[in-house]
Amino acid sequence: MQIVLVQKSIVDLPVEAIVNAADVTLKMNGGVAAAIKKKGGKDIEDEAIEAAPVELGQAIATSAGKLDAKFVIHAAGIKLGVPALEENIRKAIKNSLEL
Repeated sequence: MQIVLVQKSIVDLPVEAIVNAADVTLKMNGGVAAAIKKKGGKDIEDEAIEAAPVELGQAIATSAGKLDAKFVIHAAGIKLGVPALEENIRKAIKNSLEL
């Protein structure tokens, strides 16, 4: 596996997959998620919500809509009302990389 770091908008990258930090509902309402939905299309969110809710630390892949990426990986590291724990973030990262 090759990992390359670049400083650019995630929605403009011609890559295999981009990863979105998500909550367990997989709704794409703000921040990077909103930018992904705005450029890639609402179908990305619709597809993600079909799999929701997910467990903390779980990651799921959806199509990438109109983005140059092939997939969007939604990594559920947070849940409303639950502190963002390192353990859950680590699981979300690990599961994203496995996808």
